[in-house]
Amino acid sequence: MGIFDDFLDNAADALGRTIANNEILYKGLTNAVDFIDAAQTSMNGGKVQHLQINGKDVSSKGSHIGESFGKTVKNVVEFFTPEEWKTIGKLAYKIASFNIPVLAVIDWNKIANAAENINDKGVSDYLINEVNWKEIGKDLVLAKAESTGMPVEVIDDMLGYVDRFLENKGEKIDTNSELITNETTSLPIATNESASYTNQILNDINIDNQSIYVYGYNPESSKKSADILISTINSEQLQSVAENMFLNGKLDDAFELFLHLGDNGYPRAMYFLGEYFHHNYGHIKKDINTSFQWRRKGSELGDPLAALNTAWEFPVTSKEREEILNTYIPRVIEMAEQGDPFAQNEAADLFLSGQGCMQDNNKGIELLSKSSDKGYWRSTTKLGNIYKEGVIVTPDTSKAVEYYKKAAELGDTIAQNSLANAYYGGVGTNKDLDLAKHWYQVAAENGNDSAISSIAYMYYNGDGVSRDTSKAFYWAKKGAELYDNVVAMGLLGVMYCNGEGVSKDNHQAFYWLKKSAESGDTYAQSNLAVLYENGMGTSKDLNLAKHWYQVAANNGDGSAKNALSRLM
Repeated sequence: MGIFDDFLDNAADALGRTIANNEILYKGLTNAVDFIDAAQTSMNGGKVQHLQINGKDVSSKGSHIGESFGKTVKNVVEFFTPEEWKTIGKLAYKIASFNIPVLAVIDWNKIANAAENINDKGVSDYLINEVNWKEIGKDLVLAKAESTGMPVEVIDDMLGYVDRFLENKGEKIDTNSELITNETTSLPIATNESASYTNQILNDINIDNQSIYVYGYNPESSKKSADILISTINSEQLQSVAENMFLNGKLDDAFELFLHLGDNGYPRAMYFLGEYFHHNYGHIKKDINTSFQWRRKGSELGDPLAALNTAWEFPVTSKEREEILNTYIPRVIEMAEQGDPFAQNEAADLFLSGQGCMQDNNKGIELLSKSSDKGYWRSTTKLGNIYKEGVIVTPDTSKAVEYYKKAAELGDTIAQNSLANAYYGGVGTNKDLDLAKHWYQVAAENGNDSAISSIAYMYYNGDGVSRDTSKAFYWAKKGAELYDNVVAMGLLGVMYCNGEGVSKDNHQAFYWLKKSAESGDTYAQSNLAVLYENGMGTSKDLNLAKHWYQVAANNGDGSAKNALSRLM
């Protein structure tokens, strides 16, 4: 066995671990690169400048250390072709996400002593025989797989690819660091079982990949993670990994995998893409048209969940809706009975609403509970809503909060916002503005527009936090510009009008208040009337002032009623 056999064996385990944790670092073999840097320095001058071991400068021993690393690593570097290094770099990763860097377990003093004695074999022997890379990797794989529910068979497949690679390569490097080579072979890449779809060009789904993300979000990290997985495992496994990421709240990483699968004609992925664009999961912009296109394409390729969701795009009494429901409801219910958590969530909605089947609230709650038990946060949040509303069950706000907590911790932004509301109002739990602010903040940072407007108002009013108009303006602007949140637009208009957290600007105030008022916000309607009455940011127009006071009064604004009486 040569030095890199152990490195590569660990790389196989690291791959499974990395998929389970999804903390993919595209520049693999970070620590091996450190070796290479040292080797290059050694070979280019015979010395390693300012080399430290355990925090102690050992530059005086640099030439020996550099030579020892250099000779060992030089053979490793030269043994693999550039393309193989590139592939290997996609497989092996620094264990940074566990705060247990691989090289932290190495006894550097042993290496220093061996190098001081110009004993290359001692360095190699230690790295090969005393550092148990494989066990380190496997322990972490098992621990992480257990905590995330990563399918064991997926990890086994990851290990299998590298095992076959090792078998094909033959002898590697002996402990004397002399290269023994057979013919070079390439690292086998998993066969993509959806290859039959790759020629299906989805011409009717025209997506500008730069415009699907929320402004300011950089998808580069998730895209790199996806590229690594896409080059390593087949479509069925990729779908399984993506769904596990989705259940674990890693929505942005899962999206890139679903997008790849959808682009290559994988029908079930199209259902998830429809969900992303419909509900703006992660950092994906809401786009109902794109959502429908993905669902329709998934339906055409036979996915029952995608097909079912196309039904809701047609009028209630339409023939199209009836045909879709009659065809696919039995199949979705069958999938639910077989344990599919996403089908259970969809089927529960059918039973609770009586859409396309006999209404059965008990069956609906049962299916939501099963889906929730499998980790689907959306079903968990729905259970919270059911107990909070208390229409089909006895109201139980404490139980609702328990469900919201569970879903919130899994990353559901709706549950995070609902949990914040519960803490803010003391409903189902003790009133706690600190926890309210915490969950509003979490939900807001994850893109929940209701939470964005709530955190903006907390800072604006100094409600449970120190008043901070700069932070209020930041959140109001984000909610208004990125999410078209009506409440945020109204607050943003007021802040421009008053010069709070931003320079006074009546034109901007008018723009945002008008946009919010036309979208139905009573607070904005009343304030827009004030601008028209006083000619602020627009021409003075008492008729329009009266109109908007009237609209606000009709919506229950008492101050608008008084202002309207004054102008009559």
